Amino acid sequence: MHPGPITEVDALMHDLDVAEGRLNVGLERAAYEWHEIPEWRENGPQPAPAPEQPTNVPPPPAPPPQPSAAPARPARPGGPKDVQASEACAMACRALASMQRSADGICRLVEPGDDRCGAARGRVARAKERVVAAGCVCFEHGF
Repeated sequence: MHPGPITEVDALMHDLDVAEGRLNVGLERAAYEWHEIPEWRENGPQPAPAPEQPTNVPPPPAPPPQPSAAPARPARPGGPKDVQASEACAMACRALASMQRSADGICRLVEPGDDRCGAARGRVARAKERVVAAGCVCFEHGF
């Protein structure tokens, strides 16, 4: 028995599933990279040490606070592991943007109040929460 032709909504639901899978892989890779840096395992990432100042020179004044959408974790110091973690975050961000596009398409095509739209939007919202909790920032995608 053949279930019938695949609709555009079915295709978008499939795209949402695939993108969510890619997001999971990106977040797993980012978490792996975070935990591969030994000093971050127990205390989280630490800022890079400040260069030593000569004792006879007063320290410079603190910069004024600037508003920002700060990530859930402190900024990662530079280094090869950071490049891998940021690539993993970029993968998760691209997948999240794809999930958002799929959900938008589903909601455009279904009738108002259709459960598929609400379910798709809910999945995107949970995915955004996970991306933020992982310390990834998706500015280029508007998240």
